[in-house]
Amino acid sequence: MKSISSETGRCVEDWSKYRLYDYDHHASVHALGLKHNPTRGLTHVFLKSVNYVPNGGKDVVDRFEVVAAGVFAISDVLTEMDSLMNYNPGEAKQVVDELVEEFNRGMDRDGTRVAFFSLLFSDDKNLSAYLSTGMLWNVADAVAEWSNSFFLFSSSG
Repeated sequence: MKSISSETGRCVEDWSKYRLYDYDHHASVHALGLKHNPTRGLTHVFLKSVNYVPNGGKDVVDRFEVVAAGVFAISDVLTEMDSLMNYNPGEAKQVVDELVEEFNRGMDRDGTRVAFFSLLFSDDKNLSAYLSTGMLWNVADAVAEWSNSFFLFSSSG
């Protein structure tokens, strides 16, 4: 069995916690433009390249920095998703299709829930790419919250 350094072990442990946080749902939702077009959540993905910053802070979210990000149509980046996630060609499409189908089966038809995708990845080979799904449970409440947040943010001096 191969031994890993304590620094590598901490990095991997921090990564497993970081990628499960829902801290960046607001960023993902805004970047994807779900307020204006909720259907983009199932057709687009928010890609985020991150670096590990071991001494970045006490909280695990402070130990990672997003160094590049962008929103892409899933159909345009499937080959890159296969590569980033070490999948066989076509496997990312299969995974995305299964997740969309699962969401559609369980979705209330009143349109109150919106799912979305984000993909975290890093040049650091200790950090495996992670495709996450998020969900807004009540779009109307989320829109009201966004409006209030934006108003509060934009009105501060």
